[in-house]
Amino acid sequence: MRGVAAALALLLALSLLPLALAQEVKGPAVDRIIFRGLGSQDIAEQEIRAGNIDLFFYNLKSEAARALRARGDLTLVEVPSSTVSIVLNPAPAPSGELNPFSMREVRYAMQFLVDREAIATRFYGGLAMPMYTHVSPTDFDHLTIRDVLVKRNIRYDPEYARQLVSDAMRKAGAELKDGVWHYNGRPVTVRVIIRPEDERREIGLAFAAELRRLGFNVEEVLLEFGPAIQRVYSTDPRTFAWHAYTEGWARGGIERYDSTGINQFCAPWLGNMPGWKEVGFWQYENPEIDALGQRIFRGEFRDLEERNQLYRRTTELCLDESVRVWVVTVVNAFPVSRDVRNLITDLVAGVRSPFSLREAYVEGGTSSGSGTSGSTPRGRHGTRSVASATSTASTSGVTSLTPASSGTRSPARQYPSGRASRSRPQVLRDPSGYLLTPSCGTHLPVLGRGCSRAPRRGARSPSTCRTTSGSRGTTADR
Repeated sequence: MRGVAAALALLLALSLLPLALAQEVKGPAVDRIIFRGLGSQDIAEQEIRAGNIDLFFYNLKSEAARALRARGDLTLVEVPSSTVSIVLNPAPAPSGELNPFSMREVRYAMQFLVDREAIATRFYGGLAMPMYTHVSPTDFDHLTIRDVLVKRNIRYDPEYARQLVSDAMRKAGAELKDGVWHYNGRPVTVRVIIRPEDERREIGLAFAAELRRLGFNVEEVLLEFGPAIQRVYSTDPRTFAWHAYTEGWARGGIERYDSTGINQFCAPWLGNMPGWKEVGFWQYENPEIDALGQRIFRGEFRDLEERNQLYRRTTELCLDESVRVWVVTVVNAFPVSRDVRNLITDLVAGVRSPFSLREAYVEGGTSSGSGTSGSTPRGRHGTRSVASATSTASTSGVTSLTPASSGTRSPARQYPSGRASRSRPQVLRDPSGYLLTPSCGTHLPVLGRGCSRAPRRGARSPSTCRTTSGSRGTTADR
């Protein structure tokens, strides 16, 4: 009898063993993540070669990426992880003045003023794809709206753009004098905010030159990340601190059926259209796009056919309004040290996948941790240095990670680099006072826990970083 009891006890213990193992909490491959600021992406390659960082979290410029690819001595992760758009200010001008972009016809004409093919080949050296709506050509829903694009036949056609602009301007009471549009006797001026850190400099200058050829007086304002964000997204559109801005967007992942992007870039209700849902600001409004977008967002359709009809109709309205003119999807290149092991990358986000920071490591040796004093000891997996940087000089960040010295993974709840629960976004804070969210791959002003829009002026993100299941997670302007 004792033998039977002992056998049953052993059998029960063995049956519970898998359950006990399954309940063990696993954490990240390293103990510490250290972010360090870089003044420019131009020095990322030399920082990796010097051993100061292991991975750069911001993309290289296209020319540097091509050169690095040719040498082949560093790992280069290349993914279509960002997009570029030009947002237009549609606010009505004060009495006696004229904002050309307040007229829908003029905004739509801008679709034919951007030479997307030339930008992709000349400015990006082929590391970009022309983009005509909020839907990237690498998105699944590009097939959903293909018939819309074919019917629109959007192309580079400056003469057609000139005709549309001329008709709208004359109808509004403007007149062309000596090749320059005048309203109430004064030149019509547009202010273009241009980001100078990357290829958007050339895009912005080319766009400004096209506007001049149409007859507008153009003021070019080159501003880096912080000042540009403040000027565009933190001011009332009616103050006309800007008329057009070269936006850049980081992409967080693949989404089979988009429900957030179309709302983020077309529908005012989500707070990412001019006015930004800030109390007291003039607001761009479009109730029809809001209603359709919310139906898509909430899943209020019977089947796939109805959903696709809603999506196409919303895209058509978004093109009619043309508050944003989409330019290119960029194939970004992220340099990584050859010493980095077990690096998990996303097909769209690349190294900005949350799993990149959890799983990668470097074998052996010691590393001088960026932002720390002295050397950081390496365990069996070594120190993983994952770099995260934006193009602004003051808020760039580089990550250096110290592994668990025991050679086994530590519980995620003990370390800021991992999490045992998926109920909240992974958040790290760098010395510049910004939150770094690997799932978003960008810097957002400190707003509290997670990644979301600020409820107050002066410390806000221009968009919401989606962390919900199924979201593509297009993030704040880069």
